[in-house]
Amino acid sequence: MIIDLAGNDTYKGAVAASYMLDHPVSTVIDWSGNDTYVADKTTPCAQGAGIFGYGFLIDNGGNDTFTAVNSAQGMCYFGVGILWDNGGDDTFKGHTAVQGSASFGVASLVKTGGNDSYYAYYVSQGFGYVGGYGCLIDTGGNDKYVAEPYDIVHQAKL
Repeated sequence: MIIDLAGNDTYKGAVAASYMLDHPVSTVIDWSGNDTYVADKTTPCAQGAGIFGYGFLIDNGGNDTFTAVNSAQGMCYFGVGILWDNGGDDTFKGHTAVQGSASFGVASLVKTGGNDSYYAYYVSQGFGYVGGYGCLIDTGGNDKYVAEPYDIVHQAKL
């Protein structure tokens, strides 16, 4: 568990993610600041992801950036994954199984307020597969949602 009360922080790797049976719960609570969350293609899951466990990420304010390749931003596979972000103008970028994507469990990306941007490629943005409940909820602001296939040339966007 990480609890951070202030500051513009950078989180890298499998933050707020459970992906091994011997590590069933992971939680990050960041109270304020303009934070950056980054997970590259070598990271198995991140940013509120539960694979055979529970992953929770709560960010309570600031203009934040969330970038991941796969299995992140409120995602689960046989578990629970929650990303809850309050306020701020935030950016969410991911590729596959991100932004409220669930298989055999419950996953949510909940965003309150702010003008936000969401970008994903596949099985994302409120996606529920077999035995899964996936949800993306945004309660306000002028938001932009993009879910599109693209070729290998555009992979640099992440």
